[in-house]
Amino acid sequence: MIVLCISGLAGYLFYHHIFAPEKIVLTKKISSLESDMARMAASCDSIGLLLAGTYFTHDNYYRIILGIDTLPVTIRTAGTGGSEPSRALSEEAVLSLEVKKKISQLNNQTEIQLNSLRILEETAVIKEKKHIAIPAIQPIAQNDLIMISSHFGRRLDPFLFEEADHSGLDFVAPVGTEVYATGEGTVTLLNFSRTGYGNELVINHRFGYSTRYAHLEKFFVSEGEWVKRGQLIGLVGNSGRSTGPHLHYEVRYEGRPVNPAFYYSNDLTDNEFHLLTNTN
Repeated sequence: MIVLCISGLAGYLFYHHIFAPEKIVLTKKISSLESDMARMAASCDSIGLLLAGTYFTHDNYYRIILGIDTLPVTIRTAGTGGSEPSRALSEEAVLSLEVKKKISQLNNQTEIQLNSLRILEETAVIKEKKHIAIPAIQPIAQNDLIMISSHFGRRLDPFLFEEADHSGLDFVAPVGTEVYATGEGTVTLLNFSRTGYGNELVINHRFGYSTRYAHLEKFFVSEGEWVKRGQLIGLVGNSGRSTGPHLHYEVRYEGRPVNPAFYYSNDLTDNEFHLLTNTN
């Protein structure tokens, strides 16, 4: 009996006095880890609020501007599911699982946002290319223009004196008036037309658009050349089937003539037009 008591006392003293420092250290480490996990959980919540309140909102604005469908909240939040943590787990274990879940969700949300940004960038680049390619200015300066003698659509043919389709606009101006490319593109045709257009020039602007400039006096570009909007490409003339000096100007989309008047407006001042056509 005495031996058992002595052994028990020795074990108690050994555990509580020899192992006591290590237990204190471990307890402090556990407490520190719990605090770290709590801070991480709070940080995850803050980042989640930042994503939802700023990045997701701005991303949807840009999508609307670029004509892309917005992403629903259910996709953006990248929700996760699963069973409730076991009640047998300690508070520390439950907190650890919650932090892991938050981090995983943030990773998914971030990946979704990065993919969305890549789509926005690609779309914006295409939109910019299309913006500088589509015919968008008048082919001659407003102060050089005398009048538009023929509009797009049905008109009285000046040679046959009967109604016929007119596929462009006729800008009346003196011979030698400068003619400018109305959009960026490649010169695909440069010759004397056998169909009455005289000296004609065609530019392929991509995205389905092309423009024709006819009855020219002179060319300043060559076939296959890449031209910019506002670049000098030729001079008004009276070549081909023409009753007087003018520029016949066409805009075509997918190979079909469309009204050029829908692709430019007279909102540029003479100075703005001059700057645009003298920077190339």
